[in-house]
Amino acid sequence: MKTLPLSRPPRAGSRLFFLATLLLLRIVASAVNVTAFAPSTWPRTDAALGVAGFTIEDFEDAALVPGLQVQLSGGSNDYAATGTLPHAFDPNADDPNGAKVLVPGIWDGTHVLMNRKTAPLPVGYVDGDWADITFLVANGASSIGFSAQQLEVANTTMTVTTSAGTSSFNLSSVPNFTVGSGRNGYLRIDAAPGERIFSVKIDNLGGDGFAFDHLAFQPSPASLVAHWRFDESDGPTAKDTTGSFPGTLAGGATFVGGGISGNAIGLDIATNSRVSVGTSFPGFTSGDFSFVAWVKGTDTSLNRSVLTKHEPGTNGYLLETQGGTGKATLVTSEDAAQAPTSTTVVTDGQWHQLVGVYRAGGLHSIYVDGSPAEASVASPAVIANAAPFLIGGVGTGG
Repeated sequence: MKTLPLSRPPRAGSRLFFLATLLLLRIVASAVNVTAFAPSTWPRTDAALGVAGFTIEDFEDAALVPGLQVQLSGGSNDYAATGTLPHAFDPNADDPNGAKVLVPGIWDGTHVLMNRKTAPLPVGYVDGDWADITFLVANGASSIGFSAQQLEVANTTMTVTTSAGTSSFNLSSVPNFTVGSGRNGYLRIDAAPGERIFSVKIDNLGGDGFAFDHLAFQPSPASLVAHWRFDESDGPTAKDTTGSFPGTLAGGATFVGGGISGNAIGLDIATNSRVSVGTSFPGFTSGDFSFVAWVKGTDTSLNRSVLTKHEPGTNGYLLETQGGTGKATLVTSEDAAQAPTSTTVVTDGQWHQLVGVYRAGGLHSIYVDGSPAEASVASPAVIANAAPFLIGGVGTGG
């Protein structure tokens, strides 16, 4: 497989202009509050459930929304935490039993999630494949909700793991939630302010088979790591508005007018101009992160670093514009096949907003000018390195 080049010879007359680079980390968020909505009204609106604006997974296909994973354990045919389900269950097509008891419990669409790996469902709904099921949210959520049906065994336990510990609930004791055949209700679990829910596990008791639909979660808000506006008029330092990571101008980097809002930083690859933030900047080797950069340039003869904390052979991360195509690429691996690349050309002399989003265990994606993700690829691990964090520059480690 082709490896992306990380060193570029200088070329005179090539400039990129940057306004701001914004990096985000998920917040570190024990007690939770569980609210149940009775099955008498099925389905309800998201607003009525208190999940309006949440990320929704409807289980209509095998691919889960970014940031969500499902795991089966304790059965005879389990699977590890995954963002791609082994099977999307259709209660009509996958159930050979005449009663088709799951059909009335479909919340929306035609499919549900079940606590088993494969179809068809067993005749009589009895076999050893029914398992405990766990929902996992990368970096946590402030709230998680889902519909449930066919939770028939009394004293079925739900275990919620948060940033401060674990809480368990007997679902039979949750007001408005009906343990029994048919529709059980819709559950919403809310973390205390400033806390995060990492996982919700439903225990399978006595070989019980059950199903879920319309899972909603609210990812925990991100916290600002650094923000460089480049609004200075002179001097050797680019201020970070958080005060944590000021950058040092080097190689002829200069503050210039004509930014997207205020000033910008002018970078010339002929002199390896850059803003160096140093080696103490986070490597983001665990959890999710994202960044935003406004860029303007015209040269497409070579790859151009927008921001980087990357060394050949050690990984890290890198946002660049490609030579030849002028498209933007997010690199978190030495393998070019694992680097999502924009469809938009961003070296056309106009300002463009580039957004890179990395979800550990999920997808990393690239966005341009506020549009939906132009490319998403499974996220490889980000491996630690000793490189400085650079804005601009022609290589890494310098």
